Amino acid sequence: MNELLAASARDRLRAIREIATPDDATAFALRRLLFTDADAHVRSAAARTLGTLPHGHAAESWLLDTIHDRTPLVRDTILRALARCGTAASRAPLRTLIEGDGIWWVRRSAVYALGAVAGEAELPTFTRTLADPFWRVRQAAVRVLAALGAQDPEVRLEMQDAPPSSTLAFLRGTWGPVAVEAPARAGAASLLPPALLDPDPAVVTARVPDDPDVTPLALVELLCDPHATLRAAASKRLARSGNLDAFEAALDWLEEPRIPQVGDTVVELIDGLGDPALELARRALARSDRPAATKWAIAWVIRSSAETLYDAVLARVREVAQQTSRMSLLRCAAAPLADDTDLVGWAADPAVTDTVAAELHARRAFDALASLDGATHPRTRALQVDAAARRR
Repeated sequence: MNELLAASARDRLRAIREIATPDDATAFALRRLLFTDADAHVRSAAARTLGTLPHGHAAESWLLDTIHDRTPLVRDTILRALARCGTAASRAPLRTLIEGDGIWWVRRSAVYALGAVAGEAELPTFTRTLADPFWRVRQAAVRVLAALGAQDPEVRLEMQDAPPSSTLAFLRGTWGPVAVEAPARAGAASLLPPALLDPDPAVVTARVPDDPDVTPLALVELLCDPHATLRAAASKRLARSGNLDAFEAALDWLEEPRIPQVGDTVVELIDGLGDPALELARRALARSDRPAATKWAIAWVIRSSAETLYDAVLARVREVAQQTSRMSLLRCAAAPLADDTDLVGWAADPAVTDTVAAELHARRAFDALASLDGATHPRTRALQVDAAARRR
């Protein structure tokens, strides 16, 4: 047991791997590592071992508490553990990762975990996942649907009502788990000139800097290209254009977190604009239909100390009283600007409680921190305990 708390991450890993069947005390020690250890490999190993505990143990709730770990390796391990020990309580968090995690192999693991936990009860989720931007995630959904359809005629009957696609034709014909192409999806016509529609990315990259026919809005399309040099060339020319409408259109890419690299490319582009970023942040804060762009704007305002927009940020996150996933996201981002009264009020939202607790702890606002209800929030309770210890 003492080795689980060793100073060396290598020793902690070794101690975890030597655990055969965790007793209650060892399970709580593993929970502590999963919640607090700074080493991602240690957290991952703890999650893997907790996943071996029998159904009915609290391990599932511990894994769900950390399912949004900052490291993809840990999230992936948690998902594999939930595939073994998960129950219906895991369904909603798994759907959230499938629909919004930025790492494709985490989304793939979430698809398989949801298949193991819920089966045909999540048929609509698996069907929607056939439109995922990455083929390996689509392949996982096909494999789950193939397995479900092979076992249950009702699944096959329900799938017959889905819109026609090559994927559906494949499933109807064979119900076997192999890779197939994605269903056809309608999309807007490209704004790129013919010279930039060449299938060779090297050719397009060479033409982007000097093509006289390409507009700034058209360049936005290229920010999601899988080729880094092409993304960089498009981003560089777009930055030179100074076109605010095109920059605002680029922010729309942030609403699709499942496409690799595009979010980082857009944020790097916008953050490097200088003064024009202020106007973009103002526009993003004024919109109610772009939560990811608004989250970027809030983060940029805080990071840049753009005091002229502080009131706009607070007005945006105070505008509705009801708890929604969109508002939870924005309030978490805006926590550093809010006063203690706002924070305590926001903490009634379970999705915001831990963020509020961390902010109040950082401010040493211990009275406000103590007023939070941490009954179902282990991290909030840990911060409250620490605050109590500091105050003796």
